[in-house]
Amino acid sequence: MTSKKRVRTTFRHKEPDRIPIFEQGIASNVASEILGKDADTGGSILRRNEAEARLNGEGDAFVSKVLEDIIKVNAELDLDVARLPWLLYITPKKKLDGNTYYKDLEQNY
Repeated sequence: MTSKKRVRTTFRHKEPDRIPIFEQGIASNVASEILGKDADTGGSILRRNEAEARLNGEGDAFVSKVLEDIIKVNAELDLDVARLPWLLYITPKKKLDGNTYYKDLEQNY
């Protein structure tokens, strides 16, 4: 049974071949260990990495990498449902220090 069919069967209150498996979130450092490469999938480091990418004009490439990493780690763990992390989609005006970024207050950041 495919993951899609397994989840749909469950939502129809019928019995699938096994219980669908879902992980609410996978921290980037954990995903990196699983995949054997630097991965961006979740956790507070994802916010910093997104801010850095957007400051460097690489926001779209970052989002593509996040999606690719999530697909790969979910496949590696044989999860049936993938959760996408919450991204800010905000480009900071400047970096104040190693982990502090500034955006205009009028834009709620």
